[in-house]
Amino acid sequence: MTRNCALDRGLLPSSSPADAFALPGAPHADALALPAAACADAPALPDAAPAPAVVARARSGSRLPWQARRVIGLLDRVCGGSVELTLPDGRRMTLGDAGPGARLPSVSSGMQSPSASPGMSPSPDRASAAAPPLHVDLAVRDWRVFGRLVAEGDLGFARAWVDGDWHTSDLPALLELVARNRAALEGGLPGGAVARAGLRLLHALRRNSRAGSRRNIRAHYDLGNDFYRLWLDAGMTYSGAWYRDGSESLEAAQAAKLGRILDQASAGRSDCRLLEVGCGWGSFAELAARAGHRVHGVTLSPAQLAWGQERLAHAGLAERATLELRDYRDLAERYDGIASIEMFEAVGERWWPIWFDTVARCLAPGGRAAIQTITLDERLFASYRRRPDFIQSDIFPGGMLPTRTRFIAEAARVGLAVRNELALGADYRRTLLEWRARFLARRADVAALGHDECFVRRWDYYLSYCAAGFADRSTDVVQFTLVNANG
Repeated sequence: MTRNCALDRGLLPSSSPADAFALPGAPHADALALPAAACADAPALPDAAPAPAVVARARSGSRLPWQARRVIGLLDRVCGGSVELTLPDGRRMTLGDAGPGARLPSVSSGMQSPSASPGMSPSPDRASAAAPPLHVDLAVRDWRVFGRLVAEGDLGFARAWVDGDWHTSDLPALLELVARNRAALEGGLPGGAVARAGLRLLHALRRNSRAGSRRNIRAHYDLGNDFYRLWLDAGMTYSGAWYRDGSESLEAAQAAKLGRILDQASAGRSDCRLLEVGCGWGSFAELAARAGHRVHGVTLSPAQLAWGQERLAHAGLAERATLELRDYRDLAERYDGIASIEMFEAVGERWWPIWFDTVARCLAPGGRAAIQTITLDERLFASYRRRPDFIQSDIFPGGMLPTRTRFIAEAARVGLAVRNELALGADYRRTLLEWRARFLARRADVAALGHDECFVRRWDYYLSYCAAGFADRSTDVVQFTLVNANG
């Protein structure tokens, strides 16, 4: 029997039909069997009407549900590539730019040049303009996919993939094409008001209070060390790598990333007392201890802590590196340098000021803080705050990405200035695609750990979704080196 993965997530009560995702009063998924008049009064968005040519191509049999017609019309406006769409009844159509001279998404007028601010990513439109066309396939296996897209927008699309309701031979490429056309597609499929309100409420309930932070961190990182070791590098580093010349292995690129952060946090000095906020499985702590530094690392994940402590003891470094379960808000001691690698994304916007207060309080005069964090394109931040995305809802509960300017402003508020920064978005895309390849190659081992096919598809989508964001430059990852602006 086919499982409904929405039940696994607790999104539907066990007595609810899978088609509960349809809009109130909307036709059922098998509306194909209804007369055409049944869809005549379907709600329409001003710019969402299907192009006449598309409707004509689709009318080789019974009339399509209004949700399908809306989605098909939007897909036919895709720029920078094309979609070979197969419907559940076997009908096929090519949507978007099918030829080699594909149109490119328009660039908003008055936009800053990518070089206007050092370290700032080009806009998604400009990133798309520099990329070759993408031609992808999308096979819809169940008509309810279209209802979920209309009701939940991009989150419904993601969850329909998890449930096995659609397929593509190249998930990262399809999601990159979607990212290139984000403005047009999200404008036509904003999701229902009830669904959006529910997501905002769920996100608010996952706030990163002390107890909430423990729950949120453990929900993701305590899936089991045996799970992560299947597909991470041998050092168990779960953050974007740095491919300096493009030819390195994942292991070498992760070592290069950690080495640069150590160099920035220690300012090239020896025997520093270093703090790591969010120590993961201990890869940075081990590197720093081997270099002669004294390290204090904190985490909220018992699984990560156990692994990190064991690795340090096995390496004979337990006296130089101490890891513990501790909330960053409880830190008060002074350190010569601070490192934090992709932990800031889990803090939550409400607690950003407290996080920076902690960094400023713990950084000794003349010290440096080396912070690696994912950032979001400035133009997407307002809508991102209003509507939690797939990552916040289904992968990292309570998470929140800053923009580059917001991160710098929060640092400046506590007297920390950016000494230098290094943007590594393209490197992170490569890291994610390497993780995905390793993960899918070990899917039998993932299943042996007790994870079902829905879990595998969710993680496939997560890794592909993130890679698409970095490819499109709607997200970036930046190493910021902060110093006390007054000394």
